[in-house]
Amino acid sequence: SDLKYISFFYYYNPAQTLAHGKIDDLTFWVFIGLSIIFSSLAVLIFNRRDVTN
Repeated sequence: SDLKYISFFYYYNPAQTLAHGKIDDLTFWVFIGLSIIFSSLAVLIFNRRDVTN
């Protein structure tokens, strides 16, 4: 299935991390990039809410 490529679990292999003691560089940067993107989107959406007291 093509949906496996958008899952976080596809890019992170805990067995490899435990065996070799390191994370693949591509995997690291994918997680960092997605974290920055989704955190920024969350802040933008949160600030646009129309909530009055």
